Amino acid sequence: MDGLKFQTLIDRGYDRRTCEVSGLPYWSCDPNRTTSGDTDKDPYTFIGHPILPGFDERGHALKERMREAFLSAFEATEHTRVEPYPVLARWRDDIHLTIASIADFQPHVTSGLAEPPANPLTISQPCIRLTDVDAVGRSGRHLTTFEMMAHHVFNRPDPLLRGVVAAVPGVHDGVLAMIREVGTLL
Repeated sequence: MDGLKFQTLIDRGYDRRTCEVSGLPYWSCDPNRTTSGDTDKDPYTFIGHPILPGFDERGHALKERMREAFLSAFEATEHTRVEPYPVLARWRDDIHLTIASIADFQPHVTSGLAEPPANPLTISQPCIRLTDVDAVGRSGRHLTTFEMMAHHVFNRPDPLLRGVVAAVPGVHDGVLAMIREVGTLL
């Protein structure tokens, strides 16, 4: 299968596979998984259950605790926390709303025209998407508003692969540490 081969993931027991539903590549360490986990064949297992052991809160309290755990985990891997951008994407000519965290940095930072506010960085960005509004409420996979928690590493074309590959071990281990800290999932 074409695509990036992250030795860090391979060393940790992950395989790069092709989703039997979408035909798109994904990584998994579950030997029984045949789909990416984001298809209409995949049932929701979190409804009525905590998403991760140790996160028993609901509503606003759950969102606040998960956001803080996520951002703190990335800060522990030398990412700088960046405040969210407005949901109205006034710096963009092609979209009106911030639809993803990377939209905060497009096109100026991703093109190299401007330096990022930090590198690497972590952010929890409120987003609004209306492109698939007709699907909202049908599957639970489509929302008009959500908070995208992310980390970004900005590299220029020549060191791109080295930069992405170098970030994977810290990100992987940081997320696992966050999960272990709040529960006994792994």
